[in-house]
Amino acid sequence: MKTFKILNQQTCCDPSTNCCTPESSLPVAIIGAGPIGLAAAAHLAVRKQPFILFEGCEEVGGNIRTWGHVTLFSPWQYNIDSSAKDLLQQADWQEPNGELIPTGQELIDTYLQPLAELEQLKPSIHLNHQVIAITRKYNDKMKSKDRNEQSFLLYIKEKGEIKIVEARAVLDATGTWGNPNPAQGNGVWLPSEQALSENIDYHIPNVTASPSLYANKKSPLSGAGIQPLILYLI
Repeated sequence: MKTFKILNQQTCCDPSTNCCTPESSLPVAIIGAGPIGLAAAAHLAVRKQPFILFEGCEEVGGNIRTWGHVTLFSPWQYNIDSSAKDLLQQADWQEPNGELIPTGQELIDTYLQPLAELEQLKPSIHLNHQVIAITRKYNDKMKSKDRNEQSFLLYIKEKGEIKIVEARAVLDATGTWGNPNPAQGNGVWLPSEQALSENIDYHIPNVTASPSLYANKKSPLSGAGIQPLILYLI
């Protein structure tokens, strides 16, 4: 198991501002390379703050790709972060029509991927890196003295190897898509539901891409949220 620090030297602050002391030169760790995680990275890059971003999937917006066939609820103008937009425009990015409503696929291909390829962000983005635990340095279950003053330690799994990265702050932008709720409204996973989990789709299936699974069949919908409504309308 390796322990190391990853610093983004390109975005280090001016030493005269005292923000490059050993403590503050640690990066801000961002977990998740979706719209929120990449927007956070853009804001840090604009402010010349060191950061490091971990994404468990093979590409940015990996969770979005699983529902890429679905249209968002709001048009482009409400889905593009201001700092991200400023950086993209410096790279001659073609901004989409703000009145149009993108699909998940379009959000990735037109916005998230070009953003992640910018020189201000790309060196600090690490794909296929799964954060499995977060703790505080010099602390354990029996020691909590000065906990708030200690840096964070992130345990990261990558290609079967565990790495430890030190950071001064952690932003969790993973969302909830990869952690669906059980059918019971009280949040309890019953053994009966777990036994049938292979036959339950907790996301928004692409019905048109797999018509044989749904054509002329009855499919029960569970829940009163937006996902059952979308499937009903499809």
